[in-house]
Amino acid sequence: YTKLASIEKRKREKRLAAIAQRKMDAVSAELAGETQPQESAEEDAESKDEERPASAADEASVAADNFDFEDDDDDPELQWDGPKGDPSFRVFLSAEPSNKIPIGILQRSIKLTNEPPSGIQANMIRALAYFSNEPWENSQKPTEYKAVVYAMCFFHAVVIERKKFGPQGWNRVYPFNAGDLLTCIEVFYNYEERTRIPWDDLRYVFGEIMYGGHITDDWDRVLCSAYLQNFIHAGVTEELELAPGLFIPSFNNYKEAKDAMEEQVPPESPLLYGLHPNAEIGFRTLQAEVLFHTINELQPKHAGNVGADPAEEIKVKLDELISNLPDQHNLQDVSERLDEDRTPQAHVFYQEC
Repeated sequence: YTKLASIEKRKREKRLAAIAQRKMDAVSAELAGETQPQESAEEDAESKDEERPASAADEASVAADNFDFEDDDDDPELQWDGPKGDPSFRVFLSAEPSNKIPIGILQRSIKLTNEPPSGIQANMIRALAYFSNEPWENSQKPTEYKAVVYAMCFFHAVVIERKKFGPQGWNRVYPFNAGDLLTCIEVFYNYEERTRIPWDDLRYVFGEIMYGGHITDDWDRVLCSAYLQNFIHAGVTEELELAPGLFIPSFNNYKEAKDAMEEQVPPESPLLYGLHPNAEIGFRTLQAEVLFHTINELQPKHAGNVGADPAEEIKVKLDELISNLPDQHNLQDVSERLDEDRTPQAHVFYQEC
């Protein structure tokens, strides 16, 4: 690939040099023709205009544009014996730094970004997609293997998504990735050859080495171990409940596992992470702030009347909002309507008024 790119670069430089040389020769020939006597030039002016529709430089420019560089095949440095590229061929480039990819290709390439999914369900489906085929086909214990794969996909989705809860999710941000999940499944494949699956050893490898290798906070390590204590054990094949309303299903192939994730995973809720329902208030508030900040940035900077004072526009808008508010409650009238022996609900109602 590098050699082919170098050959194309030298061909392009050679062709540009040939075009420039032809244009310079044409201009020199035209300047040499202008040195003829003025009388002869005036006599032949009309006949030359009729015979030649354009100048020598124009003819050279057209010739250069239509020039076929057949002599490229005669140059041994510009010959390529390898296979030619197919017209439908596309190159997928990596984001990893490389000094072998020509800068020109990078500049002409379309830049794409792969945003991570949001939510337990989307992350579980993506985690399952990391497996190129059904990994349990060659397993000696396919039932345990499938259950562990499903449980680990859920565990991977949980540890990835907990960071959105801030300090309530993880005390620090950790770079968990697909390699952790794939390595854990490979480790389980190596351990399943034993007569009895060593669940304690698997939990230690998963929680202290693979995923635990990223964790630096002691309480986060305890949390990771608590998840695995509930997900990775001998009862994983007995329709284990991973979260409220989410059980490990029975499936025979990849498609059934994906369908189960799409149909049986409950709606997004902090309960799926083992958190209190109010845990999402913080990150939902942050999402709302980012949303309204973005909307505010997209608003026109000079809305309203030209030359109007921004403070006046804000005052007009506030007056409009206040005019739409309902009338205030008459607290004395409300107090007389309530019984003297008020219930807690009546107290709350009166305070809200």
